[in-house]
Amino acid sequence: MNLWTFLTVVIIAWAIVEIVTTQKKQKGSNRAEADFKAFEERLEKIEKRIQNLEAIATDDDLTGKEGAAYKEETSERKADFTGRLHNKLK
Repeated sequence: MNLWTFLTVVIIAWAIVEIVTTQKKQKGSNRAEADFKAFEERLEKIEKRIQNLEAIATDDDLTGKEGAAYKEETSERKADFTGRLHNKLK
């Protein structure tokens, strides 16, 4: 084997190694990107759920004037029921 043949084999081997390592890096980065996208989608779903729960917790139907009237009405019903129950037990 002469010098030129040896150099040619070395250069071809180096090129093959570079191609293989580049492909491995790209596969790894593609998987990382897919994982990142999956986590991003999951985070968006969780944010939407939190917004829905916040909307339910701060719903004006039960915190405004109507809510106060509803609370008074239910407390009157409870007091009336408790009074009737107490009278029956006597």
